[in-house]
Amino acid sequence: AIAEAFAAGADRVIVVGTDCPGITSALAEQAFERLATADLVVGPATDGGYYLLGLTRPISELFTGIAWGKETVLRETQQRAEQLGLAVCLLTPLSDVDRPEDLPVWYLAKHASRSASSVPRISVIIPALNEASHLTDTLSALKNARNVETIVVDGGSCDGTDSLAVDQGALLIRSAAGRARQMNDGAQTATGDILLFLHADTRLPDRFDEQVRELLARPTVAGGAFRLRIDGDRRAFRLIEWMVNLRSRWLHMPYGDQAIFLRSDMFRRLGGFPELPIMEDFEFIRRLRQHGTITIAPASVTTSSRRWEKLGPWKTTWINQRIILGYYLGISPDTLAKWYLVHRSSLDPRTPSQGSDR
Repeated sequence: AIAEAFAAGADRVIVVGTDCPGITSALAEQAFERLATADLVVGPATDGGYYLLGLTRPISELFTGIAWGKETVLRETQQRAEQLGLAVCLLTPLSDVDRPEDLPVWYLAKHASRSASSVPRISVIIPALNEASHLTDTLSALKNARNVETIVVDGGSCDGTDSLAVDQGALLIRSAAGRARQMNDGAQTATGDILLFLHADTRLPDRFDEQVRELLARPTVAGGAFRLRIDGDRRAFRLIEWMVNLRSRWLHMPYGDQAIFLRSDMFRRLGGFPELPIMEDFEFIRRLRQHGTITIAPASVTTSSRRWEKLGPWKTTWINQRIILGYYLGISPDTLAKWYLVHRSSLDPRTPSQGSDR
C-alpha cells in the first residue's frame, strides 16, 4: 500500500492501524507536518508495536528482519531506521485494542473525545535540554488536566530526556538548541486553541487548565502567567518570590519561568518568540502587552531553585537584574548573552543557548 501511494504521486504517506481508537485527524496532521523534517514518523503503541507509520519515500528495507507480532516490533524498527540513517520522529504513545480485555481503551477514547470537545484545547510546550532529572515531575503535574496536549521540544539532549518524554506520553519534537527556537517549533506543531510555555524544571499547579481557560475567556486579556514559587526553604527565596510576584502584578511583566500562556491566534499574530540568544520572554511580553491586559493567575507554579543555589540567591538576582538593565539601555542581546556566559556554567547545568531566567 505504501509503495502504491508513492507510485500514484504522493510525496508523504502515513499508514495507521484500525485497532487504535485514540488516533485523531489532528494526530494524522501532526504526522504529516513532522515528515517535513523527518524521514520516518512513528506512533508508538503501548504494547511494543506502533499504530502509525509515516514515510517520505518507499523504504522496503525498513520492514525486513522484524519479529512481527512481538512486543519488540517498535524497538527493532527504530534500530533498523538507525542502521539506514533515517531521521525519526516519535508521536504520542497510544494503546490499541487487540483482545476483549482491551475494550476499556475504546470506551475511554470515546468518552474523552466527547468531553474534551466542550472546552478549548491547551497545548503545553516544554523546551528541554538535558532535563531528565526534572522532567518526570514536570510532566506528572499535567496528568489530570482536561483536553491538554503535551509537547516536549528537545534541543539535543544526551541524558535521556527525549526517551523519558516519550515514556511519559508527551509528543516529542527535535529542534536546534535555543529556547526561543524550540518554543516556536513546538507552537508550529501544536493543535491547541491555547498555548502554554513551560520550563522543564517548573511544575504547574493543580487545575491549572481551568484557571487558564477562565482567564483567557475575558475579552480584554491578551495573555497571562502564574505566580512564582521557588522550590526551597531558604528565607531569601520567599523575598525573591514576593518581589517577582509584585512586579508581575503591578507592571504586568511576568517572565518565562512563570509559564506564559495566550491564545494560539494571538501567538501567530505576534510572529512567535523573537529568536534572541537571551531576553526572548521579556521582549515577547512587551509586545503582547500592546494587545491587551497581561493577567496573573492566583495559583503559583513551582520552579527549581538550582539557578539561585549555585551562586547564592542575591548574587544570582543581581546578575539577572544587570542583564535586564542592559537590555533596557539598548545593549544588544548578543553582547548580553556573551556576558551572561561568563557566569552561566556556575548558574545551572544547561548550555548558554537555553537563555536566562530572571
